[in-house]
Parts: sequence; structure tokens; C-alpha cells
Amino acid sequence: FLWLATQDGLNRFDGKDFLVFNKIFDDVTVPSGNKLGRIITGNNNDLWMITSGGKLEKLNLYNHSFETLNKLTRDSVSLPPASSLYINKNNELWIGTENDGLFVYRPVNKSLNRYTAKQDSPIRLSHNHIQSIFADSRNNYWLLTKNGITVINPALKEAKRLLQSPDSSSVISYSAIDEDKEGFLWLGSFGKGLFLKRKEDTSFVPFKGFSSLQAIPSDLVVYAIKTDNEDRIWIGTYGNGLYLINKKD
Repeated sequence: FLWLATQDGLNRFDGKDFLVFNKIFDDVTVPSGNKLGRIITGNNNDLWMITSGGKLEKLNLYNHSFETLNKLTRDSVSLPPASSLYINKNNELWIGTENDGLFVYRPVNKSLNRYTAKQDSPIRLSHNHIQSIFADSRNNYWLLTKNGITVINPALKEAKRLLQSPDSSSVISYSAIDEDKEGFLWLGSFGKGLFLKRKEDTSFVPFKGFSSLQAIPSDLVVYAIKTDNEDRIWIGTYGNGLYLINKKD
């Protein structure tokens, strides 16, 4: 099935017909940022989603019942509005929020940990607003924020902050990331274009194309990045169409 998050409901498409569920998603799109609904496939025949207002919900694909998760544990505080979600192979929930950092929930022992940008946080984040969560081929977690990136190792013991600016005038908000077949990381931003990190690089560098005849604007607003099995990189933008990067050619 193809699942679509829209302002007119949750749509399931089977190649011929649509089935529409009464769930509404945010779709705020501006050049400086976004606030979008999310759909994430779970591990136990569940479809997780972030619906309007940052509400975290899941749909049981067998009986089409919905469950809203206001709290993850009995003793925890109510979940603040969510902005991003990642589910790893251990069924742990990584929940990025709009203003309250990161929550990591382990259903095996029903533990919940919170990480923020505060000095005393066990893992200090670059910013409390998390745009996206991504796991690379080495199982490192990349948290894209409104000011830089936080990279957390698989054991949640070490973290490093990249591209963080102490000067508010030079802050870059990062929007999307993906890894290609060679292990290169492609990073998108709001209004500052596209960045690339090769395997041997210590950090990201701006990517402006392979030549002046096929240049990529340095002020590009990137909303989506996807790499495919042919090692091509698809860059979806705000107002500038779709870019297809073919490294081989």
C-alpha cells in the first residue's frame, strides 16, 4: 500500500482505489521551515504517524484501530508536540519534538529517556527543535535541528555536534538527510542549499553541482532527499522543482 498524509485525511492507495481515514495532518510549508505530518512504518503491523498539532498516533493495520500516545510510561509527563519519529530494529521509539528535545522509549523495559540542548543533559543536543531523525549504515543517529546536527552513537554513550553556530545571524536550519550506496551523506537545508559528506570527510561541505553548466543554487530550500538503488540522489525543493544527481555520469 501507498500511504499519503494530507490535510484531507490519511489516504491508503492500493494501485486502484483510495481508502480514506479521518486523520488530518499539518502541512505548513514556508522557505524558512516546515511543519508536516509524518508516516512511519512500525515493526509490529503498526503504522505510526504524527497528525495535526504534533500528536503521536498509531494505526493497527489488521483492524484499522487508532491509538493516541499521550504518555509512553505511567509516570512520564505528557508528550509535547512531536516533529519527527524513527523506529529502530529493536522497536525503540526516537521521538523528536518541536521545542522539547528528544525522547527515546524502549518498550522492552518500558524506559523513557529525554535529551535536550541544556548543559546538564546526558546527551547534549544542538537545539531542542528537531526536524528529522536518520540512522546511517553504521547505526549512528543523526538529529537534524534548527541549529546544527547532533550525531549519537548506537550505544547512546557518545555524541558530537556538527555545524552548530554560536552566532544567530549565521544559524542554518537543516531539513533532510540520506546516505547513498558509497556511504556519502547528502544533507539539505532551509535556504542554504545542499551539503555533502564523503566517507573520508570529517564534516559537510557545500555541494553546488559538478560544473557551472549544471549548478545547484546555494540558496536552495531542500525539503526531501532520497537515494535510490542506482546510486542517484533525488532532491525535492521548495519552489525550485526536483533535482536528480547522477554521480556516475
